Amino acid sequence: MLAVMALMGLSIIQYQLLRSGIQLEKQRFERQVYAALQEVEQGINHNTRLRQQIQRLQRQRFEPLAIPEQALPQCVTDTLFAMLRAGLSHHGLGFPFHFSLAEDFLGNTIAGEPFQGVGQDKKMATYSHRLRGLLQQECNCNLVLHLQVEQLFGLLRKRLNYLLAPSVAFLLVLFAVLFLLVRNLNRQKQLGRVKNDFINNLAHELKTPAFSISLLSKLLRQALQTGAAEKTEGYLMLIEQENEQIKGHIEKVLELASLENTRYQLELKDGRLHPLLEAVAAQYRLKAGQTGGSLDCRLEAPNDQIRMDALHLRNAIQNLLDNALKYSPGAPALGLHTRNTDRTILVLVTDQGAGIAPVHQQRIFEKFYRGHPNLGVKGFGLGLSYVQEITRAHHGKVSLDSTPGQGSCFTLEIPLAGGSTRRQDNFRIRSKS
Repeated sequence: MLAVMALMGLSIIQYQLLRSGIQLEKQRFERQVYAALQEVEQGINHNTRLRQQIQRLQRQRFEPLAIPEQALPQCVTDTLFAMLRAGLSHHGLGFPFHFSLAEDFLGNTIAGEPFQGVGQDKKMATYSHRLRGLLQQECNCNLVLHLQVEQLFGLLRKRLNYLLAPSVAFLLVLFAVLFLLVRNLNRQKQLGRVKNDFINNLAHELKTPAFSISLLSKLLRQALQTGAAEKTEGYLMLIEQENEQIKGHIEKVLELASLENTRYQLELKDGRLHPLLEAVAAQYRLKAGQTGGSLDCRLEAPNDQIRMDALHLRNAIQNLLDNALKYSPGAPALGLHTRNTDRTILVLVTDQGAGIAPVHQQRIFEKFYRGHPNLGVKGFGLGLSYVQEITRAHHGKVSLDSTPGQGSCFTLEIPLAGGSTRRQDNFRIRSKS
């Protein structure tokens, strides 16, 4: 808030400075214009022929012009226009203008355009100068030269571009920096909330198996004291299961953290993808079958030769299948398919579960983000972020096609061996053939 107030105060001060600058430039402009008008007055007084022509035009209301003199008004107008343009140019002024030579301030127009009067046109600024000297003495009249300028503010603004443009540019930069700062602060606050939720969730996930292990340890001790061998074996098996659950939670966190370490190295080796997928399919076919579900595995890609880190690629596919099991109510119907494009192999993991709403699909691969917070499914929001990082590490990409209530399809697109385009990632890749 203080930064916003300071920036607003700076903007107001800058506006006042620019306004003062325009006022000063206007005064300077007016001095130059009046100096040019005085030069024109001197030029008229030194031009005998022009003085005589002006006097003849001034008397024409009493003595109409003869036929040979019909071009006299235009001749005087052209001469005065040239003198005005030269005088203005001499003072560094070049702009479109209108002028009129009239009797007194509101009298008849003798040469130039008809005078519109001061203040009648708000878009025009008028500068008037009474002609004195020989012309006034000879004609015994009061002639006034009026110079009118259109769009004076725009003209002054152009003269101040050297000051106005940098000021506006710097203010825009300050506003942009403030906007980015506020946005980053909001992101940091949001990330802080998400991390707090993650820590609370992780603590809960670790607390449950830890409590179970503590309870099973007490029961195991009692079984050992009574010599119940069957119970002892059962308790040991349950402790091992709870321990594996804890290890799984920790490994998921460490796997993603390791990818963010620039010193981490993936080991890419030439190999076939289908044997890896067949092993994963066998594992998850059993898991799906425990709840009455199934897994349809169709590995139809003719070419499955890629460069891969088998461990991490397996973990990525397992993460997708884990999510498919979690978010498939009832008997899950999973799919694991492959097919080829010209230079890549596509790995499709499908389910017929809850699906993902469009509002969540844009952020589903962000770290800690969970698109189904209301389904009662536990998780850390790290799985899909890990999948994306692993796919990128293999120079591929992952995409999602999902409809709420109809399931989801995650597609991993990985370059075939020999056809991938090398690019620099945020981690090192160690290749082996």
